[in-house]
Amino acid sequence: MSVLGSILLLFVMVMFALCSAALAENPLPGNPIRMMASLLGFYLFPLLLSIPVAAILTIAFQRARRNGRVQAGRSRARGVWSHGYYCHRCGVAYWPYPTAPGVPYRVALAPSQFRWHVWNTGGYAKL
Repeated sequence: MSVLGSILLLFVMVMFALCSAALAENPLPGNPIRMMASLLGFYLFPLLLSIPVAAILTIAFQRARRNGRVQAGRSRARGVWSHGYYCHRCGVAYWPYPTAPGVPYRVALAPSQFRWHVWNTGGYAKL
């Protein structure tokens, strides 16, 4: 998405340059109302094109930041996950010994509670 946003941003910048060149060729009229109408007419299309570019780049940066947080917590979450056990007969999960602070051990947990502890240790609960 960031590549798409960059390409579209380049296109918008070219459009701004073309509008500025056209404005330099044709001087603005002396009447202030006509001057504002001319400026709006020249720059309306590039301004409208820049709205999706800003949205795409915002989404791309938010995804990159979220992926960075997931990557940072992956080793902690994997460490807690890999030391847990699941009892197929009982349908509960547990940790036989302490793995991380705040994670209960030797306590039967429902799979959703087990998952919550893993996510909380990895920092994913705040995403």
